[in-house]
Amino acid sequence: MNITMQQKRIEQKGLAEKEGGNYREIFILHGIRRKGYAGGVFFELARSVIEEGGIVVGAAYMQDFSVGHIEAENIEELKRIVGVKYAESTISREIKEKIRQKLEIGLPVAFAGTLCQLESVNYFLNKEYEKFYTIAVKCSGVIQAKVWKDYIDETQINGSIITEICCPYRGEFGISQKKLLIKFSHGTAYFRDEKQDKLLRLRNAGLIYNEECYRCRRKPEYSKADIFLERYYDADHGDSIQEMGLTQVTIFTDKGKELLLSSRTRLKTEKRYDRYRSDVQLKSRGHNLYQYYWKYYERYGFSFASDLVLSQMESVFGMEKNYRLLERCALLDAKGISIDKVLTNWGIKKVILYTYGTIGKIFAEKFENSKVIYAVIHPENYEKSEIQNSERMKKRKQIIDSNLPVLVIPGCFVPDVMAELKEYGICRKQILPLSLLVDWEYDCKIKHGYTHTIWNHEKYGIGDIYLITGAQFANKGAQSMLFVAVSELRRIKPDCDIYFLPVDFSGNYPDAVLEKYKFHILREKDGIYSQLYDLLPQLEAIIDISGYALASKWNCSHFIHILLLAKNNHIPIYYMPQSFGPLDFTKDWERRIKGGLAHASVIFAREKEGYDLLTQKYHLKNCRLSKDMVLQNKKIIIENIYTENVKTDLYQLNTSENIAIVPNMRNYESGNRFELLNLYQDIITELLKYKKNIYIVSHSDDEQACCDLYEMFSENGRVFWYKKRLDCLEFGILAEEFQYMIASRYHAVVHAYKKGIPCIVIGWAGKYKELLCIFGQEKYVFDVRSGIDKKKMIDAVRHMEEAWPQEKRKIWRKLSVIQKENCFDIMK
Repeated sequence: MNITMQQKRIEQKGLAEKEGGNYREIFILHGIRRKGYAGGVFFELARSVIEEGGIVVGAAYMQDFSVGHIEAENIEELKRIVGVKYAESTISREIKEKIRQKLEIGLPVAFAGTLCQLESVNYFLNKEYEKFYTIAVKCSGVIQAKVWKDYIDETQINGSIITEICCPYRGEFGISQKKLLIKFSHGTAYFRDEKQDKLLRLRNAGLIYNEECYRCRRKPEYSKADIFLERYYDADHGDSIQEMGLTQVTIFTDKGKELLLSSRTRLKTEKRYDRYRSDVQLKSRGHNLYQYYWKYYERYGFSFASDLVLSQMESVFGMEKNYRLLERCALLDAKGISIDKVLTNWGIKKVILYTYGTIGKIFAEKFENSKVIYAVIHPENYEKSEIQNSERMKKRKQIIDSNLPVLVIPGCFVPDVMAELKEYGICRKQILPLSLLVDWEYDCKIKHGYTHTIWNHEKYGIGDIYLITGAQFANKGAQSMLFVAVSELRRIKPDCDIYFLPVDFSGNYPDAVLEKYKFHILREKDGIYSQLYDLLPQLEAIIDISGYALASKWNCSHFIHILLLAKNNHIPIYYMPQSFGPLDFTKDWERRIKGGLAHASVIFAREKEGYDLLTQKYHLKNCRLSKDMVLQNKKIIIENIYTENVKTDLYQLNTSENIAIVPNMRNYESGNRFELLNLYQDIITELLKYKKNIYIVSHSDDEQACCDLYEMFSENGRVFWYKKRLDCLEFGILAEEFQYMIASRYHAVVHAYKKGIPCIVIGWAGKYKELLCIFGQEKYVFDVRSGIDKKKMIDAVRHMEEAWPQEKRKIWRKLSVIQKENCFDIMK
């Protein structure tokens, strides 16, 4: 580089300062290109190194969206490094070795990272290199890697595959947007600002930083770097310039100046800034909220702890739920149903009022003249003085001696009250959140005008409350398991209250859906667990009906959180028939999972492979082998499910000699999409030779796969795309219209077998083979993971065409044997 002339030009302008032998020049710059979060300056600095044949090392998102340092040797690779990464980045020894190798042969290397990362690399190199450029970025604390992973896992729940993360999102309107954008493979996106997104709110509260960040001196010695970069905002600049993004660039060394000068042709100076300002203050790791958050994190995991803490903080969403409680109380008042009347309806004559915060004080005032209130406890009023502690102990003694219910306001403090009162020997069922009682009365008396239960008498007193989780409506197999669970539970416990905690998004359950069913659906938009606090103390049991959730090869955070919730609060939990494995978790999580599963009342494994894994790996004594719960069920009692009579259409087809094709999008992930489509093309061509009418049917969210198949035969008058969206009950009725199916959805096969309909199965997991073996149909199962022989598949189609009446009779005989068993009988 020709540095001399450019350096003299800058010095003539008075931009150079000498401080202890080091330069400290401060510029406000932006790049011509809109790259990165703050004006693209890093991109231009890094590009200069790459153009000299060197490499740039910086933080990037990996395939699983964890964060790690990578090397970039070209512009395309550099694009992965550009941009802010809030999460903790790992620097492998391999990357450090590559840095040393490049430097030893005289190639330039630019390293970008936080000050502690820079020190780590310098310690490893243990030597000064002329062409090693260090670029420090301003650090206000990095999010712990395990928190980031848990957040990604929760965001990817229900099979949502992340394709891109912009955190923070810069967008087209400048750096002022403090938002997060996550894009998914199915075309949707998650877009929230720092007042809405869970992770950003926790970060702003200072709860999730790496532990070393809290021990940082807060005034990092950035002068140890060659260049220091941080975002700059100045209201004096015009909007157009500000939206381009501005970077404050501080030069500390000759090497730093050299690198900046080599990039100046593509950078524009907006201002010279004379003051060095880079202090970042973090809350102490010892502050109460931090300790409180991590207590619940270690006990229950990220989702539960985050929802709990955020709902207690003075925030938009935390208050929104409290305002809803006040609103519902007002609406009940307008109907002549006072809070006293609500309590009386639940068989409560006297109660201890346990309140927190502003909302608690409001209700304490509302109850001031109530004859139902025996005593009021407001823990925040107590300090550590001896007099006040004495008063606190006196109040606690009132609870113990009275043996009365404890009414908690607001409900988000229920876990704390449960933990506190447990020390006094108070049973959890003595604790009642007011929101639970008010919400029930509101649903019954105002919103719906009916009860969710099937009582023939007026509700009086606290009945048995059960929680069902692990299911959703979009997947018809999961929906059918839910309907079976509700129907069977009501058969065994006619007077129970049933709550359903879905594993998919709350937006899938609008009011119109809630009003159709005789069970409550928890759909709180602020977090999937935020309504669960209300139920915790009163739960009789949890029933998990996950079809296939506990496996180390995908996100199973919801399963684990519910497992720990049941164990730590001594709530019975039943795992109805489902698949398990593989179970290659980390030692820490393996210990927790094993302890949680040992607490379960029973674990029904659907396949022997899963049963052997649980009993041999975890040495569990509460496991049993059991067939699929939908297969076991003889009949779903419609009256136990719906609030009104449901008219089910006959779903008769206008043709005969019908064959169903039921694809599965999961097969695209486990097999080769191109080969699969070719296979289906050969199957349908073969079926058309037999003059069959072929119906392509979506069992769950498989419309795209249906479209792919139909497009190949759209001109053929015997191939139809059955586009009507069916629930699980309707699919079972439609199944009777077919001679046999070519099916890829597990519960599509189950629904078919319940009607005696044979299937040729194209599957992606061991559960398919075991299911077909039960019915003596193993010659009709094919696994996409190992590749499918077309000839064998066509031979299976030909054999099925000849033998389907005999296979039908074989299925009926086996089904009658299976239905002598009922896994729900264990709950009698």
